[in-house]
Amino acid sequence: MIIGIDIYHKKIKKTSCVGIVASMNQDINKFYSRVILVPQGKQLVTELGFVFKDAISTYFKQNKNLPTDILIYRDGISESQTKRLFYTEVSNLIDTFPKIHKDYSPKLAYILVNKRVNHKFFTRDKENN
Repeated sequence: MIIGIDIYHKKIKKTSCVGIVASMNQDINKFYSRVILVPQGKQLVTELGFVFKDAISTYFKQNKNLPTDILIYRDGISESQTKRLFYTEVSNLIDTFPKIHKDYSPKLAYILVNKRVNHKFFTRDKENN
């Protein structure tokens, strides 16, 4: 199962929008999606536990088995929030596994994409080296 999470912040509203999408099959061509609203500017989402449980339960209903591997692609986290992310979102997901099934313990990979990265890539021009 592949899960993607991103947050959209609108300056004039008092809420931020969290989008979650999860693959529902091995071919990665069917998806579960959910949007939740959180207080404006909130980057770490403690409310994801019920969404993870719902996505994994939906996967089980469609496939008659639980995903053995879960890959989460998380966008929009600053480097200073990485440790806190582990104690909120990742712990929240891990705590969800036994609620789905007492022996459920899939392999988990959590990929973070940092915000405001200053690295730049250039190509060499053949004429100017």
